[in-house]
Amino acid sequence: MESSSIDCIVKLGGSLLSYPGKLIELCITLSNIRSRSFTIVPGGGLFADSVRYVDRLFSLPSSVSHLMAVRSMDIYGLLLAYLIPNGRVASNMEEAYKLWMDSYTPILEVSRLEEVRSLPEGWDVTSDSIALKIAQEWLVDELILVKDVDGLYTADPKSNPEAKLIPVVKASELEGLGETCLDRFFPRLLKLKPIRCLIVNGLNPANIVYALEGKNVRGTLIVV
Repeated sequence: MESSSIDCIVKLGGSLLSYPGKLIELCITLSNIRSRSFTIVPGGGLFADSVRYVDRLFSLPSSVSHLMAVRSMDIYGLLLAYLIPNGRVASNMEEAYKLWMDSYTPILEVSRLEEVRSLPEGWDVTSDSIALKIAQEWLVDELILVKDVDGLYTADPKSNPEAKLIPVVKASELEGLGETCLDRFFPRLLKLKPIRCLIVNGLNPANIVYALEGKNVRGTLIVV
């Protein structure tokens, strides 16, 4: 694919749905950022969790549960298009860039993208890997993963107060960290075509502003 005019993919984690007020604040902030062209990839959150529940009930084939989970991202995307004052849904890169040039904030309708159909089908591949695959195929400069934690830690920060934030990590070192806030397939996919990735906490909207402006921000930078 030719290099796109979208500079950055911003993936909004589904975990932010647990903080409605903060999510609304973040969405308003995103609508006002024009320093760098970006498009949003929605996570799955509670919408994907409902698919996991149905998957357990019916022991669905991975092809079915995977497609349902991807479409759950589209549901979150519709919510984001409502919460972001100038948000609009885009079905491909060309639409996303046109919306950006027309002063809208594009949110990708992920299930319609050819770029993600080559990914393995299963729960090891979630919206993190899907956002990474899009960023790799579109040849963007950076992927920003927005979560409800500051980044990667030496342990789970939600259960271990002694956990230390890892400010910088190499892509080749990710698999050695064990369970993190990234999905299991992400490290393997990143090794195939490394790009700059940054994990930041969306509960502080200023983090996203600083990240898109290229300023120093608390988080984890994944480097080649």
